[in-house]
Formats: sequence, C-alpha cells, structure tokens
Amino acid sequence: MYLCTEKTDGGQATSLSAVKENYLKMRAEITAWQKENNLKDLKLPSRSGQYPLFTINDLPENAIIDLWDRLNIVAEEKIDHSKLAVLQDEFSAGRIQGNEPLFSRLSLAIAGVAQAVYQQLHISASVDDQPMCPCPVCGEDNLMTTLDALNGKRFTHCLVCGNERPIKISGCIHCGSENSFQQTYLNSAEFPGVEVVVCLDCGQYFKEIDLRERKVEDLDWENIRTLPLNYAAEQWILKNRPIMSLN
Repeated sequence: MYLCTEKTDGGQATSLSAVKENYLKMRAEITAWQKENNLKDLKLPSRSGQYPLFTINDLPENAIIDLWDRLNIVAEEKIDHSKLAVLQDEFSAGRIQGNEPLFSRLSLAIAGVAQAVYQQLHISASVDDQPMCPCPVCGEDNLMTTLDALNGKRFTHCLVCGNERPIKISGCIHCGSENSFQQTYLNSAEFPGVEVVVCLDCGQYFKEIDLRERKVEDLDWENIRTLPLNYAAEQWILKNRPIMSLN
C-alpha cells in the first residue's frame, strides 16, 4: 500500500541536512566516549542464563550522565551534573516537559552506554531463527528489521543496544503474529527500500529495510531519516483503528 508523506521542499531538505550533521557530531562523541571508557568489569545482575541479559535500569547511572553531559556540551547546552540526575529521574518517570532535544540526547546516551555494554559481552552470532521481540540482550522493544543484501534473510536490529539476530521471514516482531492477512505493508516513493509493517492484531508497527534495494551504512540514521514514515503510519493507524478493532 502506498503511504503518503509530507512533500519535501528545499527548506525541509536543508533541515534534514542540518539534522544529519548534528547526528554525526553526536555519533562521533558517543564513539569517542565508548573508546575512552572500559565497561568490561561492569557487574551486571545474574539472570541465571535467562533473557534479557541486562536492562536499561541495570546500566550505571554515572556513565549515562557522563555521556549525556558530553553530548550536551557538543550541542552547546551545558547543564550541571546535579541537575542532570534529577532530569534523568523525570525522564524515567515519564514526566518530560519541553526541551525535546535535551531528552533526545539522553536517549542517545542511554543507547551509547547500552551499546558499550553489549560490545563487551561478545555474543556469538546465531544462524538459527530467534524469537521476535523483545531484544534478548537489553529487553527493549525498539526494533526494526532488515532483509539481507545477499539472500534476503530477515534480521531484527535493536535501536538501543545494536544487537542483530536472524528471525522468520514474516510475522510481527512485536506480538509474534504470523497471520499474513493481518500484516499491512505501507510504503512511499520518497523512501525506496523502506516499508512500514503494521500489525492489525496488536496495532503496532515497525520499519523493514530491504538492503537488496538500498545500501545502508548506519541503521540508526536511517531510522531518523525516515521518521516521516512513523508519522504517516500513526495517522494511518488512527484512520483505520475502527477496522483494526474488529479483527
């Protein structure tokens, strides 16, 4: 199904370019922080071989705040460490009011620390299909799927810790429904190789990137670049919710 998005004009293109420039600065700072900080000796709670291996709440708060502080400096919005701890508590409790860029940088900091921990775990890549969702490493549901450039094999990519794992070629990654009649694929000519999959069973959606059609070096940036698809998918769900509720 063709998905309409807002028309992109010159001003929007310039805005996207600025967003990408800012993202690359943040990404470079996160990479530098990860190289400077060794989280190998971090003591994670014992889960007796159960998943997830860790959760966001297990991550060291001081590491998150330290990285968040550095990202704020890059953004030229320096905030005292003592205030950051309070703001993080508000973020965790869902009491976010205004200043979306600040809390977006906190999300980047949380992901940056989660990725650093994941890299220290040295998890062996699996060749067998794995459970859909949530992420078995960090327990988050913030996922997208990709289709491998060589053979179309389907993988999930965690947008928090970066874990990737093979999964079945079809089905909802949120609820696991394999009823193909309950999966609606939305796309836009503005974003070739990218589809939004809406599950009529659970009412959630996710992006699927076909790497056979589009070469993508940074899936996190691809997720940001295609955010208009998120908005369009949410509008589609609102419009079709009465029909979805009958399923």
